[in-house]
Amino acid sequence: MHVKLKSLLGIVIFAPSLIVLSDASAGATQLPNNLSSAQATVQTQIAKRITRLGDLTNRVNVSTTISSSDRSALLGIYGNSTGGDIQALNSLSIKVGSETTVAGVQADRETLYDTYRIYAIVAPQSDLVLAADNETSVINVMTSLEPGLSAIVKAGGSTSATLADYNQFVSDVGAAQTAVGSISSQVLALTPTLFNQDKSGTAALIQSDWKSIKSAQASLKEARGEINAIILAAG
Repeated sequence: MHVKLKSLLGIVIFAPSLIVLSDASAGATQLPNNLSSAQATVQTQIAKRITRLGDLTNRVNVSTTISSSDRSALLGIYGNSTGGDIQALNSLSIKVGSETTVAGVQADRETLYDTYRIYAIVAPQSDLVLAADNETSVINVMTSLEPGLSAIVKAGGSTSATLADYNQFVSDVGAAQTAVGSISSQVLALTPTLFNQDKSGTAALIQSDWKSIKSAQASLKEARGEINAIILAAG
C-alpha cells in the first residue's frame, strides 16, 4: 500500500507548474501615412496573432491533462485554414492587402482588435483552462489517495497527529476543488464582444481566476505535505 501511495505521490509532486498569463493587450500605435507601409504593419500584426494561435493549438494538443470538451472548445476557437479565427485572420490579411486607402487599413486594424482579441481574451482564456484542468488532474489523483491514506491512519491507531493531518488533507483537496471547479466553463464563456462591452470587468475576472488557480496550487502543496507526514508517521 505504501509503495502505491508513494508512486501516486510522485505524480502529484511533478505535476506541471502554473502557466504564465499572456499580455493583456496588443497596444495600438499610429499607422504610417504611406499605404503600403500601413498595410505591412497591420499584416504583420495579423501574422503574429496567427502564430500565437498556432502556438496555443500545439499546447492544447500536447496537453495530457486538459479535458476532451475543453480541448474541443479551444481548438474550435483557434480554427485552422478552413475555419475559426485562423481562417478569419487570413481573410482579413488579404482584405488589408486589397485596401486602397490608409483609412481602410485602419478600419481593418480596428476589426482585428475588436473582433478577435487574441491577446486580451483568447490567450489568457487558453492559459486559464490549461492551468485549471491541470490542477483538476492533480486533485483527482489526490482524491484517489484518500481511501489508502485513511487505511494507513486507522492501521496506525489513528493518533491525534496523523488524524489531524488526514483531516487537513481532505480539507485542502476540497478547497482546491472549490477554487478551480468552475474556472474552465467561466472563462470559455468569455468573448471579444463581452470584453469590448466591459474591459475592466473582464480583466478583473481573469485576474480573479488566476488568484483562484494560485490558491488551488497552494492548497495542493499543503496536501502533498500532509501525505508525506502520514506516510512517514506510518513508517
